[in-house]
Amino acid sequence: MRNNPFNSLLRRYIVSRYEVANGVYSLTDQPGFKLAHGDPVFFDFRDFRYTHFGDLLFFVPLLICLSRNFQVVCLATGSHKAILEFLLPIANYKITLMEAPPWLVREQGGGRGMVITTPYLLSRAIYPPDFTIIGLGLVSAPTHQPFPEFLANAFLRFAEVTEWPPEDISTLTAAWSQDIKKRIKHDAAKYDADLPEHCIWLAPYLGSGRFRDFLRTKQRALISAAIERSRGNGATIILAGGRNDPAIQIENANWLDMRGNDIVRMLCLAGSNKVSEGIGFDGFWMHIFDILGKRFDVLFRGRYTQFARDLHYDSVNISFLGSGARRYL
Repeated sequence: MRNNPFNSLLRRYIVSRYEVANGVYSLTDQPGFKLAHGDPVFFDFRDFRYTHFGDLLFFVPLLICLSRNFQVVCLATGSHKAILEFLLPIANYKITLMEAPPWLVREQGGGRGMVITTPYLLSRAIYPPDFTIIGLGLVSAPTHQPFPEFLANAFLRFAEVTEWPPEDISTLTAAWSQDIKKRIKHDAAKYDADLPEHCIWLAPYLGSGRFRDFLRTKQRALISAAIERSRGNGATIILAGGRNDPAIQIENANWLDMRGNDIVRMLCLAGSNKVSEGIGFDGFWMHIFDILGKRFDVLFRGRYTQFARDLHYDSVNISFLGSGARRYL
């Protein structure tokens, strides 16, 4: 989605007509949809405009619990596919990763299936008419559950899947987080040989909502905080970002520009013992450092309503925090 506040509000307004439960959207008027064991469920993550790395993390608990009783297929390409392959190792979970759209793989489900995607894509859905299309996200009522657990429970109630009470989703999420933490730290040695002995992670880019820092005042504040922290302990700053994120200069500090590096390599570097802590916006790297159990100081990008701010403080920003309080700059 374009980083434009008016465009964002318009899309939310258009999507709101499809809401059938808090955080659940559907193109049909039916109050619920009962999944039968063995039914195929497609998660469509192919549109980079509406699905960012952090969004992929939010769907992990639901992906895993559905894979126990249903055929789960993730549709993803490029770096999204690469990170899902790392986060959802095929040896552990019965989840298929594909690049083909669902109507080209529909024979797996006997000609029918369910697609779960972002609510923003519902109004432009191009799936076969016999597919049930569900959008997850865009919460309209308060929740104090960690966001991935909220999404999983909201969908399971809607689809009348009763095998997973909320406490089981919490346990599943914690177990997956520990597994991924171990995998990241185990693989860190493959990539961190050239890193300085003491590093600080800096994530000063916004994947979405860039209009909230149009003048980059918050970005400059993050850079200043990282410089001050590095001076205090002699650490080298690692600049993390995508290949399309603009270059920045970090004055009077040792730093490495690692924008555009392979996402799996960056995950493993974040887990290296040479990286002691992180600083950045509330986003993907905040969640990864929470999974790793490492300190990550957050500069909240902000929201325009009290409801949206509370949702992020009480749910989204603590998605994988585990224990302790969120550290805000």
